[in-house]
Amino acid sequence: MPTITHILEQENLKLNDIQAVVVAQGPGSYTGVRIGVTAAKTMAKVLNKKLYGVSTLALLARNVLDSEALIVPVIDARNHNFFASAYSVDEEGHYSEQLKEQHIDFEGLVNQLRSKAVKLGKNKLIFVGESLKEQQSEFSDLFSKTEVKIEVAKDNLVHAELAISMLDQLTPENIDLFVPEYLRKTQAETDWAKTNGDHDGNQYVEEV
Repeated sequence: MPTITHILEQENLKLNDIQAVVVAQGPGSYTGVRIGVTAAKTMAKVLNKKLYGVSTLALLARNVLDSEALIVPVIDARNHNFFASAYSVDEEGHYSEQLKEQHIDFEGLVNQLRSKAVKLGKNKLIFVGESLKEQQSEFSDLFSKTEVKIEVAKDNLVHAELAISMLDQLTPENIDLFVPEYLRKTQAETDWAKTNGDHDGNQYVEEV
């Protein structure tokens, strides 16, 4: 909250000047996503403003505007696993999701991207995300026997103005029901499922 206050002061704005609250809903760091969503819900509730949630991966993808490429937003989930999806964009700047958002291992992601690139007739993949330089050579090696070219976007950050540009595509959220999109279970949920089973579909947070 001090950071938000500081930004408002820099722009000579007050809390009452806020027209809506937009937050990256995830995926990403459990702690970071949880804190961000909690802060956004609190602000929207207190200020009586509409709350919008946007995908972190969808925001990353919008750093790239190349209609000839398959755009692959990626977040490192550790242990050679990733949060990832894939998008195409037309010449008018309209983005279409080509691979659903998922938590996936390296090999699985490569297989899906190879298949999707062939299906869409794309010969270029542009990866978007932090810390991808070390993976770029691995991806390039695995696609070396194909005509697919691998690139890493220069801009790999989530920018607030990109979220604002998506507002006309979003629906206001129910503040009380709005939750982070982790795409995988927390360690506590995994441990709980091992002990209690996962057959009834109940979520860990509902039970505790």
